[in-house]
Amino acid sequence: MKKVLVFISFFIPVLLYAVESNESAIQEKSFTVFSQVVPKDLEDTLIKKQAEKEQEVVDVGFMRQCLCQFYRDYCNAINADSVYFNSAADSLVAKFCVKEFYEKVKDEFETGVGYDFVTADYGISKEALDSISVIEQNSSSYQVQYPTIGIDASMKPITVMARFIVKMRGTLIEDVIREDEEDK
Repeated sequence: MKKVLVFISFFIPVLLYAVESNESAIQEKSFTVFSQVVPKDLEDTLIKKQAEKEQEVVDVGFMRQCLCQFYRDYCNAINADSVYFNSAADSLVAKFCVKEFYEKVKDEFETGVGYDFVTADYGISKEALDSISVIEQNSSSYQVQYPTIGIDASMKPITVMARFIVKMRGTLIEDVIREDEEDK
């Protein structure tokens, strides 16, 4: 019995080593075959896309909530006093928008005719805040809509539905486009 135990205790480590060695050889062969089948540039592209996907993962519910809050804060900032694009609106846009979009918005209010890029020139009122809606279009754009006051052809005030697309870069606003201008 003692000889058998010694033999088994000697045999088992050798057997385990052989199995581990064999698995390692199989993995090396399969890796080599994979490398030969997939071109290096495609492999690099797949790796980059996976890294970008992991980096850009943002909870949709969180983004909708952030956009609703941004438009609420923006409405409160621009309606706070008689200056349309005041320091509160300026700091809000600087914080939640990419640099290029922020500069475009600020330049328009300083030197242009006052086109409101943030709302696609629909404007926004406190009455609209309760009914603001944000719908995901794809991973980087959201449709924002709310009722607002417009003017008809005879210059009479009417209620219109503001609808525009907010394009995102990560968690920052990259651009805002009216839906009717999106295909142009």
